Amino acid sequence: MSHTDPIERIISDALTSAGVRFVSEHDLGQQHAKNLDFYLPEQGIQIECKQFHSERAIRQLAKHPDVILIQGRKAALAFAEMIAHPARPERPGE
Repeated sequence: MSHTDPIERIISDALTSAGVRFVSEHDLGQQHAKNLDFYLPEQGIQIECKQFHSERAIRQLAKHPDVILIQGRKAALAFAEMIAHPARPERPGE
């Protein structure tokens, strides 16, 4: 199923382009509505996307131990850029 939320679409496209395996809440259907927007099984984390701060987001995050919250378009674009072009850690002596 396609993502109609613009923030979710940015993240979905970035994960797909980077080859990061994920499961979307849209793929799971309504029976799994308690899940967050994306689940990354290889990392064992979830991603929740919001355009704006909400009390609902706080309640959702409280139910899950390992979550990345991406709030806002600029944050989503920055996260997508970091996935597309990961920084290499500096090594001593370089």
